[in-house]
Amino acid sequence: MGQGDLAVGLIRSAGSGGSFERKSRDLSIAWSRYGYRDSIIERDSVGAILEAAASGGYRYCLVLSPGVLIRESWRGEGEPGCDFLTALAQWAENSDFFVAGRIVEKPAAWYGLLDRWLLVDLAKHRTLGCPEFGDAPGPLQDLPGVEAKREDGEIRSLLPTGDAEPARPGLAGWGFVAAALAAGIPVSNLDPTLANQLLDLGAADAAGFGRFAEYFGDGIGRYAEQRETVELSGAQRELLDTAALHSANARRGVFLWNIEPYDDVETPPPDFTEPVSHIYSVAAGFKPNRILETHGFDARTSVTFMDYSARALDVRRFTIENWDGRDFPRFVRELFERFPYPETYYHLWRDITPAEVSSDQLESAWRSELVRWGGEQAFAEHWSRYRELRHEFVHCDIVGDPTPVMERVAPDPRAVMWWSNAFFTVCSNWYNSWDERRDRYEAWVSGLASRNPELLVYGSDHNNSNVNWIRIGDYWSRYRELPGDELVPRKLQHHEIRM
Repeated sequence: MGQGDLAVGLIRSAGSGGSFERKSRDLSIAWSRYGYRDSIIERDSVGAILEAAASGGYRYCLVLSPGVLIRESWRGEGEPGCDFLTALAQWAENSDFFVAGRIVEKPAAWYGLLDRWLLVDLAKHRTLGCPEFGDAPGPLQDLPGVEAKREDGEIRSLLPTGDAEPARPGLAGWGFVAAALAAGIPVSNLDPTLANQLLDLGAADAAGFGRFAEYFGDGIGRYAEQRETVELSGAQRELLDTAALHSANARRGVFLWNIEPYDDVETPPPDFTEPVSHIYSVAAGFKPNRILETHGFDARTSVTFMDYSARALDVRRFTIENWDGRDFPRFVRELFERFPYPETYYHLWRDITPAEVSSDQLESAWRSELVRWGGEQAFAEHWSRYRELRHEFVHCDIVGDPTPVMERVAPDPRAVMWWSNAFFTVCSNWYNSWDERRDRYEAWVSGLASRNPELLVYGSDHNNSNVNWIRIGDYWSRYRELPGDELVPRKLQHHEIRM
């Protein structure tokens, strides 16, 4: 089973809505969008979230509190596994549970669940009579007898004994625990492998989160020199390490391969007449080549690469001029020498460096690429034709100031553009609020629509929703007609692709 039966819910903060709370909420929403494309259900309580998720036809619901993030990771070619939400849905389908999370206990307060995150089977929730989560302490009462299973001093599961015992519950989640045990259903911690994919920034700890929040936005520039002295949680440090890495290297970064698949460009829309006259593209991987191959090109086709990484443009130019289209792993090693790390930052799996990447990984990635093309010969023939095209390289940050690219766009029904996820990167999410990302994205789209409404476009929006198989004028018109926000993404794509 995929993640289609799984809803993501977010508990609305009960605080003042200050800058820290807004940022923790924004981070939770943004990081969920790497893998989750449906509406996020935001309500004041767990119960209200579950009610809305059930009404929406979902089977399971992952409930998060602001400041809890889903880890984002790029696996290498051939690495086992799947994205977190798909793996979570598969675990849920194969497990007999009502609620899974992290069990907590406190003397004289019985048992409960960490209210930062939990997974609920909505069908069982309904069967059990939609019990209350248990946000507030309860009175002294008879509660189900419990046998606590422990491992390494930590509770891993609670089993019903069939008896009853008087207790005064005082921990959040006690209502779910009591309902499950009363029905004879054990309560267990979420599978550790899955639980480790959730990053809790500790937004409920005002002092600790305040120290962390000092590095929001431009503050990330101070983090490297203060890293070893500042008091932070492991989760906070991990996220700051990621943000600092991308912040320091994005503008000298190079993608040799594409993270996103090619499914959306394999067949051009029916109203597109080949060949492509002009393609505008970020300088990343071979997706622009695949667009040209599937949409058609000839000797008159022009290519404009636009990228905020000058090094990406340099590497692209060097590759076109010096590579024959065969044995890319060998040529990659040449690139590593010609454009050495760290002056050039290569975006590789799990942020490994060129010195750490193995020959097997390079070979596996290249084999996977060639499968998309029908083999080495087919790719080499394409590359030979492609190298003869007229190329232009424009150093431009289309999120910050798209003017250099915008000035080059002219009316043309056979022009194509691919901007990838430029408006939804780690840096864009770190430096900009959702409102800021939206405003910059809308300025970009409206500008393109005014320059060439017939431009065929591919990419993702500021919510990481895919854009494809559509002319920019039509897209901009429909975008403005369709309601949407950070919780409810606009879905205007013909193909939904997942990275």
